[in-house]
Amino acid sequence: MSGFEKDHYSLVELADRWRLPFKDIEYHAEREHLEVQVWLGDVPVTRYVLKKTTDGEEIPVQEGIANLTGYFVVAGKELRKIFRVPGIPEIRQFHSLDRKEIYTLYPAQASCQINLSALEVSRVERDRFESNKKVCPLIVPENKTNIPSTSIGRPSVMKLVLQHFYERAKQGRLESTLKAEAVHLQSWARDKLGTSHAPAAKTIANNIRPIFKPHGASESCA
Repeated sequence: MSGFEKDHYSLVELADRWRLPFKDIEYHAEREHLEVQVWLGDVPVTRYVLKKTTDGEEIPVQEGIANLTGYFVVAGKELRKIFRVPGIPEIRQFHSLDRKEIYTLYPAQASCQINLSALEVSRVERDRFESNKKVCPLIVPENKTNIPSTSIGRPSVMKLVLQHFYERAKQGRLESTLKAEAVHLQSWARDKLGTSHAPAAKTIANNIRPIFKPHGASESCA
């Protein structure tokens, strides 16, 4: 990540900045230690406002229908779908930035699919998290990626692909050939990150080639 400041950052950028495994980012996001936002454009929802009861408990009270446009917080349980469900899951619940309102998709059959690349963290939230968790950011100078020379392609995205590859290797789920594994990883990246972010299968194969054989599969890639 360069020193250029933005209002929002992707989770991949933060994983690079904090030098954390992406699973750690997922952990904090799912448990709402890290507030994750998404940009919505004219999404119909049922609006609920948190109101206090006579005993001081806050409960959601329905306040009608609204169309959401702008940044909104993704609920932790919805983030679990994005991180853990294959493909691009439907997300049904959001919060206002001040957490005083809750929104659910309206009508019930409405669809709002969000992939990993759409998730963002505000600069304010990034700084709050770094302060609370005592995270020391890594500021990489321009034109310096800190990625080994054997790693080909977009560094941040490839890092996620390689993490997924290692997880599959530990579980004994690798394809029988290098080419087939690269195609699988490309398909996974397209589902999770969007078509425009996914590296080519050949690029993935070049990255995993040096580490594919030790996991016990044969190497055959055009």
